[in-house]
Amino acid sequence: MSDLAAMVAKGFAGVDKRFDEVDQRFDHVETRVSHIEKTLLGMDGKLAELDKRMKNVEEVIEPLVTGYRIMQNEVREILSRIHRLEKKAGIEN
Repeated sequence: MSDLAAMVAKGFAGVDKRFDEVDQRFDHVETRVSHIEKTLLGMDGKLAELDKRMKNVEEVIEPLVTGYRIMQNEVREILSRIHRLEKKAGIEN
């Protein structure tokens, strides 16, 4: 009977040691996950800031693009008029 008790005690000691090893592994995993979460939160904040800045750039650029299109149409119209005047004056290119 004492042999059986010793075997059972030895088995529990082995299981206890394995649980300790598993606990250490989980502690390591929890540490890594915590680090990853902090990194992702930092990145999320940076992305939000970039998104805000990008919207500001779009707001500034939009009128410039519109103005460019208007001026581009005006230049085409002026070039067309110049071409007609040159043609009437007989100085076509």
